[in-house]
Amino acid sequence: FLFYTGFHTKKTLRGTAMDWHDILCHHLRNSKAVRAWFAQNVLFNHPHRFCEYLLSCPSTEVRSAFLKIIVFLAHFSLQDGPCAPPSLNAPSILLDPTATLSDHLLHAVLSLLHREISDHGRHLPHYFSLFHSYAGLGLPEKQQLLKLNVPVTFMLVAIDEGPGPTIKYQYPELTKLHQVVSMLI
Repeated sequence: FLFYTGFHTKKTLRGTAMDWHDILCHHLRNSKAVRAWFAQNVLFNHPHRFCEYLLSCPSTEVRSAFLKIIVFLAHFSLQDGPCAPPSLNAPSILLDPTATLSDHLLHAVLSLLHREISDHGRHLPHYFSLFHSYAGLGLPEKQQLLKLNVPVTFMLVAIDEGPGPTIKYQYPELTKLHQVVSMLI
């Protein structure tokens, strides 16, 4: 319901987006099985949702709530142990046998740099805020982002040599990108 109706709006949302976040995260916090089910059935089976709700959604409230859901899910699934790669239609999947659900989630978000980011430069601060929020949770999260090579990837994006096409937005806002890199190095 949330992704078909709750987060879709013409004028006003059906309830506040942060209320949806709070309700959802209550369930995600307590169960590895719920986290795995949610990630696979709600996110990985519909990979367009990463772009739709992080980059192209016109509502700041919805983008912020979705960002927090991803950060929350990645944080709590970090200790869930190894997880098989999701069936995801992406330019690349993480084939590391020790990769966790958290690794796969962050890799899926990083995969947006291959195509979608170049067309959605207006909402780049939200995209990079996800990594900034995640890195701010602690040392294990920072180590994970380093393992996923986030600082190098982000600096390549900053100098227009990133994994995807150049960002089309005239003056992309890269402050959060630089904040993430400075947190990690």
